Amino acid sequence: KEAAWARGIKDRYGITPEQYWALYEAQGGSCYICQRATGKVRRLSVDHDHATGYVRGLLCRPCNTVVGRFRDDPDSFDRAAGYLRRPPAHDIIGKVKGNV
Repeated sequence: KEAAWARGIKDRYGITPEQYWALYEAQGGSCYICQRATGKVRRLSVDHDHATGYVRGLLCRPCNTVVGRFRDDPDSFDRAAGYLRRPPAHDIIGKVKGNV
């Protein structure tokens, strides 16, 4: 199983297991974005730029999915961060709390 994983990351991303674990250690043993997932239950995904193919780092599956959904667009991430920091509804209708 380990050998198949090693072949897979080499064939798909061009990195060795040693490089994977070097990234893992450099990231503090967690997903670069959420910093919660450790890869202990499910190994962290190798994230790469789809336009260039260059490896960027290691992400958990949910964070890797978000990056993909935002189509690698940093402006989308900036807007999302701004949205969470200052939701437009607060300025328009005030802070209204639902029953959820």
